[in-house]
Amino acid sequence: MVSGMQIKPPDGRCCIATYIPAMFLLFPICLTCCGWWKRKVLPFFSIPPETYESLHRLVRNYNLRNLTLNIIDNTFDGERAQQVYNMVSGSNLRGLTLINTAATIDVRNMEYSCFERNVLPLKELKNVIVDVRWQSRSKTGYNMIEMRQYKPE
Repeated sequence: MVSGMQIKPPDGRCCIATYIPAMFLLFPICLTCCGWWKRKVLPFFSIPPETYESLHRLVRNYNLRNLTLNIIDNTFDGERAQQVYNMVSGSNLRGLTLINTAATIDVRNMEYSCFERNVLPLKELKNVIVDVRWQSRSKTGYNMIEMRQYKPE
């Protein structure tokens, strides 16, 4: 599990300001589904690119066959997806599971919205079984955002 450094703490005031009126009226609870509310209330995490480079060295130096990588990174963008692609394509890996459990919102540059496009080259690797997901934890379990398994031909 690789957890990013917290770049924005949670804002409990906004959360309380939403839930207290929600005890009397149902409407304020609907705000919790809005992206602006999530950006205001939820914490954000960021894993530096150097950490992905260290993982690349680790995978390259050891004869790993399968890797399950759980990350918490709201800033997982195209650059970081490319680093993971380079790590997997230049290794002996036969299976990769990448799960990002950060909040499912865009922080800076459409990271979450472009997730599918950013990891597409990773999913198209022919010699590796790849399972890539961005899912957020909720009180009821997991909200699956992307769950597909790609098998080599």
